[in-house]
Amino acid sequence: MESLAAPARLLPRTRPASADAVRRALLTAFWGSHGAPEDYAEQQLLNQLRSHKPAVPMPCILFTDPNKDPDDVVAFTLAKPLQAFRLVKMAHAVATLGERDVRTRRAGVARGVFDRLDLQEVRVTVGLDYAIKPEHAKDHAKFLDQGEALHVKLKPEAASEDSVAALRESLTQAAAPVTLVVIAGMTDPCALVTAEPGLVKQKVGRVVIMGGVRPDKDEDGYVQPDDRAYNNTTDFAAACRFYRRVQELGIPLRIVTREAAYRAAVPRTFYEDMAQSGHVVGQYLKDVQKHALNTLWDGIDQGRIAKLDKHWFFNTFIAREIGQGDAAAWAARNHTFDAIWEQVVRLNLYDPMTLLAAVPASAQMLFRPKAVQDAGRGLVEVIGADEVHCPSDARQLMSGLVKMALANTPGTR
Repeated sequence: MESLAAPARLLPRTRPASADAVRRALLTAFWGSHGAPEDYAEQQLLNQLRSHKPAVPMPCILFTDPNKDPDDVVAFTLAKPLQAFRLVKMAHAVATLGERDVRTRRAGVARGVFDRLDLQEVRVTVGLDYAIKPEHAKDHAKFLDQGEALHVKLKPEAASEDSVAALRESLTQAAAPVTLVVIAGMTDPCALVTAEPGLVKQKVGRVVIMGGVRPDKDEDGYVQPDDRAYNNTTDFAAACRFYRRVQELGIPLRIVTREAAYRAAVPRTFYEDMAQSGHVVGQYLKDVQKHALNTLWDGIDQGRIAKLDKHWFFNTFIAREIGQGDAAAWAARNHTFDAIWEQVVRLNLYDPMTLLAAVPASAQMLFRPKAVQDAGRGLVEVIGADEVHCPSDARQLMSGLVKMALANTPGTR
């Protein structure tokens, strides 16, 4: 066993003032000496995941909207060790959400993140135009300032290529059944399945969506998208066509709902640990998450967000479980945001959970999908809160994977 004496020199000479300060100091020591601070439970889960040895890594195509919030980039980060374990082959990412210039900037962030994670072989394409409703325009245009640190300018051919043509090439070149992982609006996957139904049927083995389904089926008996799920509503007409066409083609469809992410919410230390690595992607993720929560808190504190109040904020982010703790007493106090941040124990990782649900090895470990339609009309499975088999395993596996991803890649320090 390696001695712990060596990293002791990395600890501060003065006594840390709090338990959190002690923890951060220890993390600094471990990052400096070992590369990745994996506790025993995380290491056991990583070993279990690593023990799965598919004959061929699963080709994966992502539909994504990075730099609107942090969890797309967390999903990219998880992909690094999943590929190192030969569980997946990250083939292609299509960036959507917003007008063309915003989508191009999102694609530039994706390119920059993949490059810094040593995943330069991932093809990145700008998604198609779609009809943006006036009430959605401001939200779809949201592009965080922190993303500029990761953004790279796309090569001219990547910035101008047609996404359907690019996806056609990626599908044709795939050496095994492809999984489409949809963690954004469905304009591009819908366009693909409309233009190339035969190729999609031949080459796609599964579709996994971060979304939701309605309790009732359509008049022909097909599962329908829930119009309350954000990724569905971004381009709802495309979502309706995509859900339906995938079922008509008999391609297995797996839907991960937001309730699944609620079930396996992570504490703020998940992000602080990534920043502690010294990797630019880890620092970006912590900064974006803290900034997003700060902006939300300021809006609530100033009464600018209808229907949300301090009680809701406490129950959503501070309480260990909804309904636990005295929300009224907490809301009555005057808090600085830095003090609030130290209390945050529940942050949702929608897109990383979806990626883990798409990979057979991690899906088998973490989830028990519920079939809502059998294979006779196209298998459809849903993963909600009750289908997350062991939430603590999901949290610890994601933590171990991101630490592994950021330990020894080019963006570190």
